[in-house]
Parts: sequence; structure tokens; C-alpha cells
Amino acid sequence: MNKQPRTENKSKKRKTELHIQQTSFHSGPLPPAAELQQFDSILPGLADRIVTMAEKEQSNAHELQRITAKGAHRMIFAGWLCAFLTLLGLMVLAYFAMLARMAVVAGLIITSLGVASIFAYKGIKRFI
Repeated sequence: MNKQPRTENKSKKRKTELHIQQTSFHSGPLPPAAELQQFDSILPGLADRIVTMAEKEQSNAHELQRITAKGAHRMIFAGWLCAFLTLLGLMVLAYFAMLARMAVVAGLIITSLGVASIFAYKGIKRFI
């Protein structure tokens, strides 16, 4: 078996290709300034309309946050008012139980008033 040497062509040159990819990312209500300028060149006044739209959207978002916060405050106030009226009603009930010589019932009501007052105080303290 006679092995023949492999002939290599050293004159071959390798081709190297280089691919460059550039990506950009934008987040926000308005496109970048260059894009706004392109929009305006396509349709005059379009950039101004886009900016006005973004301003209206931001104004609506602020109004919605204000309404939501106002509703949350109303719910908290309604909860405090209901708790106060419940405690007041229990105090009146305990008073009438004492007048009817039902000391045990009056004592239980007053005890439950004390426990409820502690929870109400802790709840108020958390929001203040």
C-alpha cells in the first residue's frame, strides 16, 4: 500500500464575512425625535398631533389616579364610620342591658367593646 501525499492548495484564501447587527429599543409615550421628524416630513403636523395625544393620555392617567385615590380614602372613611357606629350601638345596648338588670350581658358587651376598640385603634394607627 502506497500512500500518496495529499496535495494542499495553499493558494486558496479564506473568505471571512463579518455581520454587524444594531438594534435599538425605545420605551415611552413618544417616539424618538428623529422618528417624529420623519413623521412630520411624511404628513405635516403629524408630530404635533402625536405629542398632543401623549399629553392627553398622561392627563387622563393622572385623573384616573386621582379618582382612584379619592375612592380609596372614601372607603377608609366609610369603614371608620361603620366601626364607630357599631361601637356606639353596642354601648347603647350595654346601657339598656344594665337598666334591665342583665349584668352578665352588659359585661359581655362592654368586653367586646374593649376588644373591638383595640382593633379599631390599631387600624386607625396604621393609616395615620
